[in-house]
Amino acid sequence: MSTKRTAKVKQFKPAINLILVLLSLLTMISCKDAADVEKDSAKFLMDNSITSFNLYKRRYKFFNYCSEKQIELIGETVTALGAPDSPNSNLILQSARYKNFVGFHIIGEKNGRYLCFNKKSKLIVRFSGASPLCLFEEQITPDYYTILKSAFNDFYVGFNKKGKAILGSKKVKAHRKRCFYFIKRGGDHSYLDGLHEIRHGPKIANPYKLVRLLREQKMRRRKRHILVRNSR
Repeated sequence: MSTKRTAKVKQFKPAINLILVLLSLLTMISCKDAADVEKDSAKFLMDNSITSFNLYKRRYKFFNYCSEKQIELIGETVTALGAPDSPNSNLILQSARYKNFVGFHIIGEKNGRYLCFNKKSKLIVRFSGASPLCLFEEQITPDYYTILKSAFNDFYVGFNKKGKAILGSKKVKAHRKRCFYFIKRGGDHSYLDGLHEIRHGPKIANPYKLVRLLREQKMRRRKRHILVRNSR
């Protein structure tokens, strides 16, 4: 009797081994597919998401050197023609990041829209900040002026004497350097207090006095150029 059972077991053993092999292969394939799906999902979330941090949110006004007025966002336009008391010139700086790029969004307090660049370095206004071209960083010059630069590429925020936005490429900035200078007003610190506690621009209580001082500075510079030119 035992001999017959042994014979039956030997007869079905190849089939049992085949079934076990197939089950192990199916388990390996399902585990690999699950790992691939998890990896692809994580990559998609990393590549296509923007995380905003409401911990650092400040309100400022930015006084432009060339136009001698404030940046203001009205509807879908951005200019540097804002008066010191204009509500359209109140800008919210809110820290954010895109992939590995860390910076802040510039949002109009009144219209709630985002300041951004397009691909040709032109300043535009958008409803959403879900683009790397809407991410900015702050730089401080040796004479304590503020420069607003795209955190994603080498585009800079600048305005001409008429308050119109100019292209922000490095080539344009090299020829019109002062038009990319701003004086930040309205806040006590930079947008990242923990990292920039002592980095802040010059503060003048009376903005009209500031305009007069800048004009006098320009006149002195022009006189020096004229004297140097005549002495040659």
